[in-house]
Amino acid sequence: MPRIARLKELRPSVAILGPGLPRWQGAFPIPPGLGGVVIESAAGTEPKVFYEPFTGTTSWLFEKHKLTLPEQGRYYLVGYLPNGVQGKFWLAFGSRDAYGLADWLRLPGWIVRVRRFHEVGGVPGWTWVLGAVGVAAAVVVW
Repeated sequence: MPRIARLKELRPSVAILGPGLPRWQGAFPIPPGLGGVVIESAAGTEPKVFYEPFTGTTSWLFEKHKLTLPEQGRYYLVGYLPNGVQGKFWLAFGSRDAYGLADWLRLPGWIVRVRRFHEVGGVPGWTWVLGAVGVAAAVVVW
């Protein structure tokens, strides 16, 4: 969750929906034939502070969970704030980061969007250096 003072008390929940999971007992309706489990952030626990250097943003991280899916099929990850509370947070899933060339080319746009989501203005200082190197390389090639 972005480290923004007004969000400090929020505790997001995550639902994993799909085949072979227990009968759904959650707070919202889901399509027939799917089961689901809910992972709630523990109330009263302090989230870990996480600084992300590429974007220059700080977030609060809640506990990690590992779930072995019971069978093959399509599963859905649904993040929500219980009781209709308003706010925002982000979800990460998987076990490692993997980026290709296209991802690196899209990085400047993503940095802007991530910083806007975190309500942080400007861009990190290192991006100006990278931009200057890119412009210099273009001039040399030209």
